[in-house]
Amino acid sequence: MSLASGLIESRYAVAARFSRIRSDGYRQNAFTDMYSYFLTATRFDSGMTTKLVVLGGPERTGLAYFGVPQQALETDRTQNDFGKFDTDNFNQPVYQLIHEWTVSPNMVVSNMLYHIKGDGFYTQQLFGDALSTYRLGNFKVSDSLLYPPDFYEQDASGALIKDAGGFYTITRSDVITKRSLDLSDYGWIPQLTWQHTRGRLLIGGELRLHTGRHFGELQSGNALPISTAPNQLYYDYDTYRTSGVFYLSENVQLTPEINLNADLRLQAMRYGVAADRFDQLKYSLNYFFVNPRVGININAAENLSIYASLGSVQREPTLSSFQFEGQLPLFKKVDPAQGIYEEPLLKPEQMLDAEIGAAWREKNWSIKAGVYGMDFQNELVFGGQLNDVGLPIYGNAERTRHLGFELDLALQTGVGLDFTGNLNVSQNTFVRYTEYGYDAAGNITAAVLDGKTIALNPSVIANVRAKYAYKNFYVSAAVQAVGRQYFDNTETPERSSDPYAVMNLNVSYRFENVFFSQAEVSAVINNVWDARYETSGVIDYFGSPRWFVGAPRNVFLTLRLSL
Repeated sequence: MSLASGLIESRYAVAARFSRIRSDGYRQNAFTDMYSYFLTATRFDSGMTTKLVVLGGPERTGLAYFGVPQQALETDRTQNDFGKFDTDNFNQPVYQLIHEWTVSPNMVVSNMLYHIKGDGFYTQQLFGDALSTYRLGNFKVSDSLLYPPDFYEQDASGALIKDAGGFYTITRSDVITKRSLDLSDYGWIPQLTWQHTRGRLLIGGELRLHTGRHFGELQSGNALPISTAPNQLYYDYDTYRTSGVFYLSENVQLTPEINLNADLRLQAMRYGVAADRFDQLKYSLNYFFVNPRVGININAAENLSIYASLGSVQREPTLSSFQFEGQLPLFKKVDPAQGIYEEPLLKPEQMLDAEIGAAWREKNWSIKAGVYGMDFQNELVFGGQLNDVGLPIYGNAERTRHLGFELDLALQTGVGLDFTGNLNVSQNTFVRYTEYGYDAAGNITAAVLDGKTIALNPSVIANVRAKYAYKNFYVSAAVQAVGRQYFDNTETPERSSDPYAVMNLNVSYRFENVFFSQAEVSAVINNVWDARYETSGVIDYFGSPRWFVGAPRNVFLTLRLSL
C-alpha cells in the first residue's frame, strides 16, 4: 500500500508505503513474516530541499542457514536441521535527515544525518550441550534413568560413572537459548558537488559511530542445576566502531573525445570490544586505508568507445570474524589477565584491480565487452564453514587472482520486443595459500591449495531477458545460468553444486477507467521449468557437504489499485 500527498501549499509533500510478506517457506520451519514501511516528509524552499525519512522492516523468520545433506537431496529436499523454536527476530528502523542546498547553478552542498537502531535476537533449541557452555556447574543425581545417558558423566567405555556416595554427575542438557543484539548507529555524510567548465568535482566524507551490546540468555533446559536463574546470562559484551572517510572524485573532459575520472578515498577506523562482563575482554583494532582509482573513456569513433581503469582497494576484516560469543578473540598473543591482545590472526585484504574494454552502439542495438584482473594480497576467503550463528568463517589467503571476461548485449526491435543479456566468465584461483585445520584426532593439518578454485566463485554467470510491451500488456521472461560452485577450497566435485539454469516469468495487465482510476494485475512465476537445483552450499561441523536447495515452481499474484 502506498500513499502520496502531492505538493501541499507549493512547499510540502508527504508519502508513505507499507507492505507485509508472509510465507511458510520451501524448507521445513523456514517461514517468513516481515513488514516493510517507508515514510517521508519533504519541504521545498528557494534553492533548498529538506527531507525527513523513516524506514524499516521488522521481521521474524525461521532459521535455515545449514544446507540439506546429500542423502536428503533425493528423498526430502525440504529437510531443515532447525525446529520451530529456532527463529531470527529483528527490527532496525532507520531515521534520516537529508538537506540539499543549491549554492549556485554550478554548486550543490548536501548533508545527511542518520540514526539506525537495531534490536533483535535469535532463539535456538540445542541438544546435549555442556553445562559449562552456559557458565553452569555440573550437579549430582541419584537416579541413572532420570535423563538421557549422554547427559551423565561417562568413562572411556561409555559407562555411567557412579561415585562413592552413589551419585551420578550431570554434565549436559537440552536447552533453549536467546542471543540478543542492541545496536545503535549514528552518521553524518556531507558532500559538495561542483560542476566546472570541463567536468564535475565531488568532495565529501563520512563520519560513522557504532555501539552494540551482544548478550546471550539461557531461557530453559531439561537438566539444569536448581540454582539456575531465570534467563541466566552466559555472555555479555559491548562492541564499538568509529570510522571517518574523506574522498575526492574528479570527472574531467580533457578533449571532446577523452574523459578522465579519478577517485581518492582516505579511511580511518577503530573498532573492538569495549567491555565484557564475564571474561573482561577488551581490545581495539586500528586501520588506515588509502584507496585510489583512475579511469579513462575514449570515444574512438562515432559508435565506438574504449575504457580502462586501475585502482587499489583495502578492506578490513569484520568484527564478527574476530569475536565469538563466550570465546577468546582470534589473536596470536592473548593475555586476558593483563588485557593484552596483539597481532590479530586476520589481516586487511589488499586488491589491485585493472579493467579494459570497449562498447559499440547502434540505433537499435549495443554491445559491450571487457576483461578484468584482480590481484589480492591476504584476500579474506570463505573456508566452507559457518559459525554457530550462521556467519561465514574467513581466513586470509596469501595471494589470489581473479581474471574475467564480461559481455553485455542489448537489442530493441522497435515493435515492443526488447532483449538484454550479460555474461561473465572468470577464473578465481589461489596463487599461494596454505589452509590450516584439524584432523579427527585434533592434530593440526596444513593443505597447500595453490592453483585451486576459491570457494563459492562460479566460473560462469549468464543472464538473458526478453521483454514485450503492447499498450497495457507486459511480459518478461528471464533466464539465469550459474556454473559450478565449490563449497570449500579443496576443489572437490563431491563438495560442489552442479551448474543450473532457472527461468522466471513476469506477466501483467493494467486496467484503466474502472471503478478505481487504475488497476493492475500481475503474476510472477519463478522457476518456470520446475528445475531441481542447488544454489550453493557449506561444509558442516563433521566435514560433510550441505546443499542450499532452490525452491520448485512457485507463483506470486499481485493486484495493485490506484485511487
